[in-house]
Amino acid sequence: MTGNLHNQIRDLTNQNSALNTKNDELRRILHETCTELNQTKEKLRIAEAEREAEWLEGNHLAVKAMRTETYRHRDVMDEFLNSRYNKPRDEEVSAIAQKAAGTCEEHNPETFKKMSEKGGHATGDSDE
Repeated sequence: MTGNLHNQIRDLTNQNSALNTKNDELRRILHETCTELNQTKEKLRIAEAEREAEWLEGNHLAVKAMRTETYRHRDVMDEFLNSRYNKPRDEEVSAIAQKAAGTCEEHNPETFKKMSEKGGHATGDSDE
């Protein structure tokens, strides 16, 4: 009976050793899989950050292009006003304001006089 018990113990020890070896192999595979997963997640995070950076750069370039176009239109308008009226744009705006002030004075002289005395008219002149 003792021999049989020793054989059973030896068999169980061998099975336990085989299970421990299998367990170690599964742990190694799990560790490798987790490492690969983390590397893949990092690559995806980097790729997403790069896509976002490209998108932001694209938006920045679009805004920059719109600003450039706006400045170009402004310069074209300045050239047009200078060639047509031989006046800078600020003088043209001032002339329009003066004309509007004259129209206000023609239609309502009393109100225009009161506003001018207070300095509240668009012309800013208080002596008119």
